[in-house]
Amino acid sequence: MGKPLLVVDANIIYKHIEAEFGKKQTDIEDCINILEEWFKTQPHLPEQPNRTLIRAFLFFNKFSIERCKEKLDMYYTIRNKLPEMFQYNPASAEMIKNSKVSYIVPLPKLAPDNRRIIFCKFSDQYGPEDFDMEKYLCHILNTFEVLMREDLFLGSHFVVDAGSVKMGHVTKVNPMTLKKSSVIMEKVYTNRVASIHCINFYPALETTMNIIKSIIPAKIAKRFHYHKNAEALFSIFPKSIIPSDIGGDESSLDELNNRWIEKFGQYKDLFDKLGAMRVNESLRPTRLVNDEVLGYYGNFKKLDVD
Repeated sequence: MGKPLLVVDANIIYKHIEAEFGKKQTDIEDCINILEEWFKTQPHLPEQPNRTLIRAFLFFNKFSIERCKEKLDMYYTIRNKLPEMFQYNPASAEMIKNSKVSYIVPLPKLAPDNRRIIFCKFSDQYGPEDFDMEKYLCHILNTFEVLMREDLFLGSHFVVDAGSVKMGHVTKVNPMTLKKSSVIMEKVYTNRVASIHCINFYPALETTMNIIKSIIPAKIAKRFHYHKNAEALFSIFPKSIIPSDIGGDESSLDELNNRWIEKFGQYKDLFDKLGAMRVNESLRPTRLVNDEVLGYYGNFKKLDVD
């Protein structure tokens, strides 16, 4: 057998949760039961999610039942408002190519704080002409879909290798598309991003990064860290969990990325199903919390032109 795609040690995670949040595994199961019963009273929602997905939302929302209700409802509702951000099946030919153009790779081992490191890098084998920002951001969302179903983690660290970023990539940054993905990360996934480390960063990118930081939530913008080279990572994360081509001891990014492409293939039917899901607003029993956000972004979307 080869190395596992994701190393998941449930005992360590549940001990961490009990120490930090005072929740035992039996408490978590009770919370899931409550949310399952709540779903039965929400006829507008298109499905009853499985317990693993509900558990992921509990982790993201620090075990607040009410916040979980809000985020789970938004998980389905936002597909009505921003369907273009959920249109790409990662097992399709176009998204397989996108996965080779721009790596978005969760690393197998968790960081010491039990968060998952997600490594982002443009492939040297493709140029800016192959980069599509909408597909890139959808790739991130698709990755989270799989992680919620297979992983057990308390948030994420992003590592962005800026060494392969060219001005041709920068000119394709679309603020409107970035804002759409930002609101999804905030209103659905609760922005459980602990840090964003940009390695091999160079001064010419500062203006672009300032634009990006002005679009995303301020609390996330404050979590950016810039490093001249990859060596800085080893004072933050153990070398044993960093890919070999970055100087660590883990499998290479190429190998990990190819294995993630295979994993997405296993989820083709699920993504077909998710892409077609829509909420039936005529059956909604109560007003959605934060629905003004979706109304605003529904209008905002209309400004998006080619």
